[in-house]
Amino acid sequence: MWKLFVLLLSSIIGDVTAETVNPRLTLLNNFLNNNKNALKSSRNDTVLTKAVASSLNLTSTSNALQDESSAQLVLSDATATCDSGWKQWSGNGMCYKISTTDTTWYAAEDWCYSQRSGSHLTSIHSQAEAQWIAATYISGGWFPYMDNWVGLRRSCDNTTYVWTDGTPVDYLWWQPGYPGSGDPEKSCVTIWVTSLLKLNPAYTPGQFDDIWDCGTNLATPTCKYDPTSRDCSSTCDQFWVGYKGGCYGIVRGTANFETAKLACEAFGGEMAVITDSDMNEAMRLAFSTNDDSGIANQAWIGASPYSNWAPGKPNKAQGTQYTSYCNVMVLSIVDGGQDFGFSRGVWTDYPCELNQNYVICKHL
Repeated sequence: MWKLFVLLLSSIIGDVTAETVNPRLTLLNNFLNNNKNALKSSRNDTVLTKAVASSLNLTSTSNALQDESSAQLVLSDATATCDSGWKQWSGNGMCYKISTTDTTWYAAEDWCYSQRSGSHLTSIHSQAEAQWIAATYISGGWFPYMDNWVGLRRSCDNTTYVWTDGTPVDYLWWQPGYPGSGDPEKSCVTIWVTSLLKLNPAYTPGQFDDIWDCGTNLATPTCKYDPTSRDCSSTCDQFWVGYKGGCYGIVRGTANFETAKLACEAFGGEMAVITDSDMNEAMRLAFSTNDDSGIANQAWIGASPYSNWAPGKPNKAQGTQYTSYCNVMVLSIVDGGQDFGFSRGVWTDYPCELNQNYVICKHL
């Protein structure tokens, strides 16, 4: 770091003459005062370089930039390039990638992570960014894919919007008539990228809508990552969802309650225990499906003082011949819930010795 500082000091002082010595010493003194914390504590040359560039407001006519030996000292992180297969937008330096395969919103976020650690479904912070994505990945023809999943969705209160990459929600550009009814199942957001929108002047490619249920395979992933990020790790491992400092995932496979607990342990966790309504809603949003196979999919969950029973539950509906009943969460409904009268996220009781297809686990 001190070698870098000496080079920068040389750039600041330059050739000492009677006309330049006082202004340059004043400039140096200002730099030291304004950046003394960085000089004392930084172990990263990039931090110091940024502090110098900011303090001195270096321009293309600066002596430091004209000096070939010190030109590297003021390079911006914005020059970082994207990985192969990703496209960079000059407006913010971020990197983007899409899939042309329709998937659910949840699977789309997982797909983004699988393409590169630190990648998420894209966040959008300006109309220019939305229109660049739409123009870059626009789908033409008479049978195009219409929507791209982005990382925006309503949070557990079904009111507040959040981006999966954790950036602030500082820009929303809805199509006319959206957002929709507030249906919790339609809490995930897409942007329209089809060229057919030009047939309707009321709509602009890149605008937001919440037309699809989060669990439908009717939109394609649009991913984004920051190439300047020094930390590309995710709080939770791939396929695990973060909630209040914990990581949760769903394991699929036919198993009774005890075997399901062992499955969670095999994946480095334990069966999830849902402790309040906020957590219940978070798990519902993360793991509910739209499987309309005629089976109401349910997942084993652990015993808890909190409960979210479906109407009429618990009632040991499978019979008193089963001595032990355990908790399951409803993940999917059939025919709009008319067949069973349940909604996603409610609980039922089920014989512990019988099988379910899913279990919700917490990573340890």
